[in-house]
Amino acid sequence: MISESSFQNRSLSRSLHEVAIQRLHDALPSFLEQELTQCQFGIAPGPNNQKMLFVITESCSQVERLSAHIETISAQVERLMPGVARIALCIRPLDDATVYDHAAPRRVIGRIFELSSSEV
Repeated sequence: MISESSFQNRSLSRSLHEVAIQRLHDALPSFLEQELTQCQFGIAPGPNNQKMLFVITESCSQVERLSAHIETISAQVERLMPGVARIALCIRPLDDATVYDHAAPRRVIGRIFELSSSEV
């Protein structure tokens, strides 16, 4: 059983992540903001326990469009999300699409971008 303190910490972390993602969304140019409205987001520890921002898209073409503007996205992530070391632009595999609404996919395909900030 999860202690109440642990549950509250998770709830607080989730709320902070949601606010940070919304601020990122609002800080980007309107064409990127529009592109990101179709995406799902998450923040999780990656290798070496560094945080990674996951952007889950619906198609390879969407990853390509976002990748073309990764400098703009990265600059805002560095500014608004201290501690995030990487951005993962991912695609939900088609074979997991039927269960995705009910559970996390077993695997994702995508690109990982390192952030250049020395403060990470």
